[in-house]
Amino acid sequence: MIFTQDNWLMETFGWTLLHSLWQGAIIAITFSVVLRLMKTATANARYLAACAALCMFAALPAVTFVRLAKPTPKDCGLNEEHFYEASGFCRASSNG
Repeated sequence: MIFTQDNWLMETFGWTLLHSLWQGAIIAITFSVVLRLMKTATANARYLAACAALCMFAALPAVTFVRLAKPTPKDCGLNEEHFYEASGFCRASSNG
């Protein structure tokens, strides 16, 4: 594979892109329901609802990426001791 050092990054980006599809669909469906309920609301209220939906469209993929991004020592090209010392990640106990 070409991106040996960045496999975890590419994989995380791919999963984030996939998850953003269903997240965007849920946001769009929810916004359409909210917009129908706000038929008699002022234009400013509908505008704020639209802005909130757009902010969620932008924020959810970023949150998903952060939650999915968990590199391992092998992904970073480091041995375990250097990885855990440099990153501050806790190592799982191997005692069982």
